[in-house]
Amino acid sequence: MASEKRRLDVQSVVRTIKEAFRPLECVVELYDFDKRIRFGVFAPEEKLVLDVPEYLMRRATDPDSLNNIITRSRKTVEKQGYELEPWTIQT
Repeated sequence: MASEKRRLDVQSVVRTIKEAFRPLECVVELYDFDKRIRFGVFAPEEKLVLDVPEYLMRRATDPDSLNNIITRSRKTVEKQGYELEPWTIQT
């Protein structure tokens, strides 16, 4: 009998995304009756440096999937010259 994979709750997903982009500001928004999530990362002076306009919440609650999107997003931000604090997903 296969064990069910652990899922994150919505609050953990939001907190994880926000923490992943420190020291920059990250704004996270749930929409479509909490079925989707979007987030943006802002540099000083409110300059948008990353926009993830849509991500399915059912994927975001999967720690591996969330880790994947955050890791790719962090690389995008760092390629623009911004230094982010060290980060690992907490499950």
